[in-house]
Amino acid sequence: MRFLYPGQDRAILPESAYDEAMGRDPDVVKETSQAIQTYFTRTAKSSLGIPDPVWEIVDRPMGPIQSAIYAALVGRYRGDFSLPKESRREFDRLGRIVMYLLEAATNPALLVAGSDADDEKGFAHPPIMLNGDEPLTKLLYDYGQYERPWKYTYVQEAVAAAAARGEKVLVWSTFVRNLKALARDLSAFNPAIIHGGVPPEDAAPAGALTREAELERFRNDPGCSVLLANPAAAGEGISLHHWCHHAIFLDRTFNAGHFLQSQDRIHRLGLAQDVVTRFTVLLSDESIDGVVDDRLREKVSALAQLMNDPGLVRVALPESDENHEAPAAEQDDMSAILAHMHVESL
Repeated sequence: MRFLYPGQDRAILPESAYDEAMGRDPDVVKETSQAIQTYFTRTAKSSLGIPDPVWEIVDRPMGPIQSAIYAALVGRYRGDFSLPKESRREFDRLGRIVMYLLEAATNPALLVAGSDADDEKGFAHPPIMLNGDEPLTKLLYDYGQYERPWKYTYVQEAVAAAAARGEKVLVWSTFVRNLKALARDLSAFNPAIIHGGVPPEDAAPAGALTREAELERFRNDPGCSVLLANPAAAGEGISLHHWCHHAIFLDRTFNAGHFLQSQDRIHRLGLAQDVVTRFTVLLSDESIDGVVDDRLREKVSALAQLMNDPGLVRVALPESDENHEAPAAEQDDMSAILAHMHVESL
């Protein structure tokens, strides 16, 4: 609304829509939806005649070493938030800690490397700082010698099975280091890769690898069975639905826009009625993955109500388990993380 009507958005939207705690309250969402209906027209995805996708949630325990690293990480940072509420509000390290938890839930080896130069700027973070006498230090530096992350094993097995059937797989990860590590692991399947360090054609120096070239190879090279991508670089403007019908989410962040846009790469208008599109979400049990999953469910559900598109929940979210309890509407991402770490919420 600010883009379309600069300076007039507060005259159009209810004041409570600007409050993080109130913005997803059902009554506020309904009022906001009614306020914006006269300003735009949107065709619901569920009305386009696209076959509904099939969702699979793969929730598995971390390996014993990964689990120990994750528990040590949570214990290490829990004390940072045992502060007076006034101090905690000024505490700006939570974003970095979230990155560490997301990495630990997928591949703890990323922790000692920090963000990659090709990561999206918003996800930049330094390597975790360790004292030499911390038990966590040895676990992290020796991790790769003793254990392989279960998510990496799952992806390798899924890609191998798809390649044997002559099919292609799209693998999403927020972290470029995950993509580069998987590219090495999956070298037998000639992976294509797209991230911030792979420039578009119009910005690439002569002879450089480009996003267009990697997409062309993924689409048309029978020997290229997998595309490794992050949502920041490949989440928009790319159509893969004629070539690929299975996407795996290695990890996700709280960004619901990235989550929805990444689905649209293989599930979009023009998809044949007999094609089954599959989405697989990998969740490490008892980790931040479950927190992210809960928050994305809440955000997509709120967006569906805001856009007056109840079908969005059916199309863009896996069905909840019987025992699934979404967090309260007023619980923001920070409060959800603090609850995960067993710290009193703001």
